[in-house]
Amino acid sequence: MVKRNILILTVAMIGIVGCEEQFSPAQIQQWGQAVEALSETVDKYQDTTVGAINDLGEKGLVGREVAETVTKLGTEIDRLQPQILDIAKSIEKADLAGKDDLSQWLEVARAANAGSAPVNPYSGYIELGLGSAAALMAALAVSKNKLAKDTAAKRKAEQLALERTLKSAAVTGTNIEAELFDNVAAFREKLGVS
Repeated sequence: MVKRNILILTVAMIGIVGCEEQFSPAQIQQWGQAVEALSETVDKYQDTTVGAINDLGEKGLVGREVAETVTKLGTEIDRLQPQILDIAKSIEKADLAGKDDLSQWLEVARAANAGSAPVNPYSGYIELGLGSAAALMAALAVSKNKLAKDTAAKRKAEQLALERTLKSAAVTGTNIEAELFDNVAAFREKLGVS
């Protein structure tokens, strides 16, 4: 039973990730909030259905097998509802602020996995994989930011060197090419980039 539920959850998550352009992590988080209201509605329908089946059973319009099936279904719903609510609450609490789309998806997946931990024997392994992916994303972001800062500093050094060289060449009439290379090297050193 647990394996089936994990399979269903996995297929649902793959489907959601595959529809990345249609659903955002923030929308999934809002759906998590709606699960509580839906759970209350399910409880009401469940009570109404059980009452109707019992009434029909007393009148002989529904057999014992149907009543047992409805009762069994109600028991299964009662068993799964708290688990679904735990997952929804975890997703609702996921911190998505200031993160790019992929990081938000990872955060939602990690929150869903954390919510399923009490009933999911594989949640530790899943968290290991999701945590590794998040750490890799963070490392790549740091590397990308450093590269962007270095590139911006190099451009600034080249701009300053060109300005200085053009001003100097206009006054002194020196060899622009050689002076430009010297000035670029000097400004890069001054700005701490190579």
